[in-house]
Amino acid sequence: MSGDHPLPQQIRTDKMKKRLLSAVLAMIMACSVIPAAFAAQTDLADSNAEAETVEAAQAQQPAEETEAPAAAPTEALTEPETEAPTEPGTEAPTQAPVIVKRPQKELAPTSQNYPEITRIAPTANGLKLTWTAYPDAYKYFIFIRNANGGWKKIGTTSATSFEHKGLTSDTLYEYTVRAADSSNKFISAFFTDGWDFHYLAAPKLVRTESTGDGLKLIWDPVEGAEAYRVYLRSGTRWIVAGTTDTSYCIDTRVTSGKAYTFTVRCWDVDEDIPLSYFDTEGCTGTYIAAPQLKTFSAVDMGVTITWNKVDGASRYAVFRKLSTGWKRLGITDKLSFTDTGLRYSARYTYTLRCLNSSNKYISGYNTKGWAFTHLAPPEITDIKYRDSRYTIKWGAQKIAASYRVYRMELGDKWRYIGSSATNSFVDDKAKKDGVYTYTVRSMDADDNYLTYYKESGRYYRMGLFVIGLDGTGHPNTNPRYTCQVTEDDLRGMVACIANGWLGAVEGDEVHADILAYYNTQIPLPVEYEMQVHDAWCAAFVSAVWLRAGIARYIGTECGCGRFIDIAEKHNIWVESDAYIPKVGDAIIYNWSDSGYGECVTGADHIGLVTAVDGSDFVVTEGNTGTGYVGSHDRIVNCQYIRGYITPNYDLIAKLLTLKSLHT
Repeated sequence: MSGDHPLPQQIRTDKMKKRLLSAVLAMIMACSVIPAAFAAQTDLADSNAEAETVEAAQAQQPAEETEAPAAAPTEALTEPETEAPTEPGTEAPTQAPVIVKRPQKELAPTSQNYPEITRIAPTANGLKLTWTAYPDAYKYFIFIRNANGGWKKIGTTSATSFEHKGLTSDTLYEYTVRAADSSNKFISAFFTDGWDFHYLAAPKLVRTESTGDGLKLIWDPVEGAEAYRVYLRSGTRWIVAGTTDTSYCIDTRVTSGKAYTFTVRCWDVDEDIPLSYFDTEGCTGTYIAAPQLKTFSAVDMGVTITWNKVDGASRYAVFRKLSTGWKRLGITDKLSFTDTGLRYSARYTYTLRCLNSSNKYISGYNTKGWAFTHLAPPEITDIKYRDSRYTIKWGAQKIAASYRVYRMELGDKWRYIGSSATNSFVDDKAKKDGVYTYTVRSMDADDNYLTYYKESGRYYRMGLFVIGLDGTGHPNTNPRYTCQVTEDDLRGMVACIANGWLGAVEGDEVHADILAYYNTQIPLPVEYEMQVHDAWCAAFVSAVWLRAGIARYIGTECGCGRFIDIAEKHNIWVESDAYIPKVGDAIIYNWSDSGYGECVTGADHIGLVTAVDGSDFVVTEGNTGTGYVGSHDRIVNCQYIRGYITPNYDLIAKLLTLKSLHT
């Protein structure tokens, strides 16, 4: 900053007045960007403060001393170096400030018999005094008030300005000036009250940070400072960016990927003048905006999130909110991320941050995050065929704006066939002799996927069930089996249906569907209708077999003990811990089993075997844990096994094949 450009200054006549900043700052101080039209008129190099004239008074005569004056330095504005911003935190935004700017005016001319100080301004080294020229003066003596109330000479100069260096911050300095001739004799009086100035050191700039609200500048607070004025570099000039009573400022009018340089000086709001100099290099930071989430799209047991591209970002970090805080899920250079392993009916909250090529955070983030509720796919409840049309119905979901319906012909892939605003759809394009299955997805108001879809389901020919799924969960596409069901088809279907309800929680919509499957039986086992808070592990197993269309060959129950009775009557009960189960078998537990010998009494819980690997197997159970559908790893001969229900799937498959062939 050139010394030829005047800086704002203070002319004072009284001792240091008590500042009433607390009331003023509450109304007008905050930190943000002022309008560009105003900022362009308030530049750091050209601002001036109003001066006041004072009356003379009598005081102790200054002593004559002869010290060489200090030369007034010239400060050049140099180009700043670009710094990488440090890892940011997140702060609340400041309010937009009101900048107080007094009109410029000239002081009324006076006829004092002493040099009159007209300006006191902070410099890089201290304070610069400027005064009026005194007639016939050869030199000037500059004095400072000492601790005893007297005057001490601090320098002489032939100019009408002087720089007082080596000052102490948060100190009140008081000055006066006398004119002298070439013989060092005073030819003027002096202003006995003096002119005072509360000097403060320039704030030390710490760093810039990108936050969710803008680019944040942070500096060390200065003792004695009650306010700060922040400047933004524009070319070779500093323009006002805002005023604040904090030790930081957030500039909200910034563009992502662009570098900005700031500086700060202590400010007197009452007088509208600077109390300190400033860091001429400034502090430079590049603003990186926080990523904004665009869409949620449900996938199989998870969700894919997408977001906008942020200029200046190399990578993005994805976070999920836990009870203990944000957990980082991963880092990607793409604009999407898929989070899997979610539970149905659970609510998940996500946020995003930008990183540089060194994987350091360079942006803020949405502290509240964006929430997504992971819903189970709509469950098809009814398929009817009449007049060459299929009518498909499914369980409605409250937050769904619409539904997409898909059809898959045996041996083909899923194809979108239409949408519906209700929970039913009529397919009048299906071929009369075609073998089809259907699935549904829920959509939000912006046509984003709220749910995934059931990847497998029951196949129908002219409205009648004709084929299941094989053990891998894929349709059996061999033309010989178009109307034939195999044992593996049925076992695979049971596993797929059971696992399709994973994550259901007692009281949610999927749990209600499970109970609905059970309660539609006529007559109901033991004439009891399941209620929402009943133990429902046996009803879960029954509902799976009902949905697969095979319950009539096995039996259904809502009590584990009675399930054993039914299995014994059908000769499909195996009471042996050493039995190696197959997919589709049901396992019954007794939690009182000691683990020694065969357990032959009690029945506390039941589940379905959905995977087998040698002596290891997986059981999918309803009403497990705290009341949800979950899966557990088991091993042959483990404790608590009472026995197994082992349906004759081979015989059931043959019976179903005969039925479909005769349809």
